[in-house]
Amino acid sequence: MMMKWRKSRVSRCFLKAELDVTECLAYDQIVAALAQDGLLRTRGEYAIAHKLLDEEFDLSFVLRAAARSEGDSPGASPRNSRPGPSNTRRRQRALLMDDPGSVDLNGFSIVYQRVWERLAAIKGERVMQAAKALNFTMLELSDIQAAFDHFDSDQDGLLVAYQIIEALEPLLPRLPDEQQLRKALPAVENSDDEDDEAIAVIDIFEFMKLLRTLTGGNGLVHVNKAFSLANDVPFEKQQELLQVWPISESYIQSLDASELIEMLSNFLGVKAEQNLRELSYPVSSFRKLREFALRQAERAQQHTRF
Repeated sequence: MMMKWRKSRVSRCFLKAELDVTECLAYDQIVAALAQDGLLRTRGEYAIAHKLLDEEFDLSFVLRAAARSEGDSPGASPRNSRPGPSNTRRRQRALLMDDPGSVDLNGFSIVYQRVWERLAAIKGERVMQAAKALNFTMLELSDIQAAFDHFDSDQDGLLVAYQIIEALEPLLPRLPDEQQLRKALPAVENSDDEDDEAIAVIDIFEFMKLLRTLTGGNGLVHVNKAFSLANDVPFEKQQELLQVWPISESYIQSLDASELIEMLSNFLGVKAEQNLRELSYPVSSFRKLREFALRQAERAQQHTRF
């Protein structure tokens, strides 16, 4: 289940792509469309997306034309399907070599969501490694991520100048003055117009480096505000989170508030009122909660395999 803003974004991305006469996107153009939308920003992410589509994801239910095997059911829900055995993926790769097929808007949305989820999980691991390298504790990382996510209003993973100041405020005992901040900020490209002021734009990794530069190795101010499913995750967000697991959207929509939070708590392995900041993997925002859910879902899937 995508958030409304992401559904709109995916729809715009799909319509901007070069569609065929049936208003479908060719398989070999999917990664390019993801990159054009900004989901893939580096060569590494571009390569990961190619590998996911070509080797890991079972796309037989969303690909049209020859790439769909004869035994597949057109009406089956791809979110409810689990990756098939290796021979299924080999058959898919053979079909793709012969005729790559295409995806409609629904199929593209599914691919987009799955790539986004995998990249988010990978980025979460990288953020943890970077935080440890900068000598931040997991509690400090929890506060950093919460502040960053709160002021990343458009959820593009970046903060601009005024958002940087706002995100720093709850983390530092004293805000830097303008000169200190300019000196500490990563270098930014100069504006083409000398009269225009260049705007700093940083991601979570640069934000952590900025914090470490400003603190000089000292600790941060801990926000210490509890974060729990019951008090900090709205009903709609809980519905979105539950679909990390292979559960149909119609079933999730049928759950009332008490049933939803009970099922979500069971899948996550936490209590509804529990302070998730105190976990070994501290959770202080919905973005970190989604990363935690993806970890739990992957572990459950690995357990069923063995």
